[in-house]
Amino acid sequence: KEMIQRFEVEKSSDFPRFHLAEGDDMPDGEVLPSDVKKAQSMAGALLWLSTRTRPDIAMAVATACRWCTKNALKSIEVSNAIMQYVHGNQGGLHYPRGVSAETWGKRNQLKIERSGKLLEVFSDISFGAGSKHRSLQGLLVFFAGVPIGWQSSQQAFVTHSTAESELVGYCEALNVGRSMEAMICAMIKEQVGTNAIERVIYGDNAAAISMAHGTGTSSWRTRHLRVRSSYLKEALDGTAPGGLWRLLHLR
Repeated sequence: KEMIQRFEVEKSSDFPRFHLAEGDDMPDGEVLPSDVKKAQSMAGALLWLSTRTRPDIAMAVATACRWCTKNALKSIEVSNAIMQYVHGNQGGLHYPRGVSAETWGKRNQLKIERSGKLLEVFSDISFGAGSKHRSLQGLLVFFAGVPIGWQSSQQAFVTHSTAESELVGYCEALNVGRSMEAMICAMIKEQVGTNAIERVIYGDNAAAISMAHGTGTSSWRTRHLRVRSSYLKEALDGTAPGGLWRLLHLR
């Protein structure tokens, strides 16, 4: 509410209404310092909100942050659209006592029943949608059936296909999952890597999942993707330090 009042947002919307184009990272005119300052101020306020209670705005906020100095006016436009959405949809996260009654998900879509010791990482990408055709990726971490962490970012390099981009996302999901597990184990006084916590990564790209398990065929011309596949396979085989992980397809 303080943010809405500070930036004098009066309109409301059902979702962040902004449009992206390939040339948005290259503004037509001069980038003014005053616009950059305003863009950074708006994006910073939204970033504080998104990292604490609003995973629903994470992707849009990442876009606003990415353009603060490159295209300040576009960043302000995106931030304003997000604030109008927040104005019309105030709230946050609400956690049940214990595991939610929907142990298989709201649509019974999950492959593993949720329990008090289940760590889930959901990973997905938007292929080539970022600046210079880099993909956008999103991660959402659940423990005992509730969200405890989320991330939206642009991948560091351009990938050749959706499968390659998803594979990069699954590697990031594994790293994030391991970090979250270490924090959880410290809180519940369990040893990391002892399989006291059940771990699963969900993705929707069958080709990338097959390659990660070492069962798919590949004509990759770049070695770094085969290395990423092997990195995942060790975790899926349980031979890597840190315990056994599963990577399952979720439509």
